[in-house]
Amino acid sequence: MVINTINRRIFQTKKVASLLTSSRFLSISNQNLFIYKDKNVTIEAPVYKKGGNRLANAIKYVNEVDATRKLIDKIPDQAKATVLLERIEGNPELLFYVAMFHHQLAKIGITQNNEDRTSLLWKYRWSYVTSLKKVHGIFFDLCQVLGVTENKHKLGFTPDKIGILDPNNFTSEQYQELQTGKYKGTDYSEILMIGDNPFKNKKKNRV
Repeated sequence: MVINTINRRIFQTKKVASLLTSSRFLSISNQNLFIYKDKNVTIEAPVYKKGGNRLANAIKYVNEVDATRKLIDKIPDQAKATVLLERIEGNPELLFYVAMFHHQLAKIGITQNNEDRTSLLWKYRWSYVTSLKKVHGIFFDLCQVLGVTENKHKLGFTPDKIGILDPNNFTSEQYQELQTGKYKGTDYSEILMIGDNPFKNKKKNRV
């Protein structure tokens, strides 16, 4: 049994090595896919080392990725949301999806003013199925493609497990400004979508 476990690990590591040495992966792995930095902590995404022993490099890289993700998991969601918003503040599409996610939550009564969301459970689950999961998935898929974040983020099935995009992880100023259709000079009120852009009419009311 121990030998079989070791053999599986070797096989998996060889597969990882093969993947990591492809030119497509190397171009991705050399980007800073997720860097968290504040006054106390700095976390940089591991970089795959070219050349030398490919299998040893792959093992080292996989271990570094695992260690980095464990560190990231310990960072509070509120801090992650701050970094995330800083990274996307010039991208209208990504800002649109964050604002749209908050807009859909607000339609069922979930804003920054909810201390107890228990009574909203079934409304949340219905919205989860009909809109929230889709908007959340598109946003983080785009973030991965654009190198904003490396990690996949799962949207919880209960309103107390929304994750990084929970309105409570944003300051009231950030939350309110996002709902205007323009954030720090980046306008997303004219983005075309199936159905109405909920921020289009709010453009007229801006000061």
